[in-house]
Amino acid sequence: MRRFKQSPKPMYYRPPFLVEKWAEYKALNKIAEDCDVDPAGFGARGFEALLHDRLPRYQALADNFWLCRQKRPTSPWCATATNSST
Repeated sequence: MRRFKQSPKPMYYRPPFLVEKWAEYKALNKIAEDCDVDPAGFGARGFEALLHDRLPRYQALADNFWLCRQKRPTSPWCATATNSST
């Protein structure tokens, strides 16, 4: 988070997720108008929420990759994942 706050990078937010987090941020900070939202404040909070939202997907990818490396290194499906790490 510290690195993101110091040097934010563009991130993709699924539109429904973005709308939900925008509304949450405004409610939490008692902001009525969109133009009154602090972009940096929303960006930091949205980025943190985005990471938490993506963690299960990232974990599933890591678990599948680990399975390929540990359990099925000769599987055709795992060949791409295994070869891409070398």
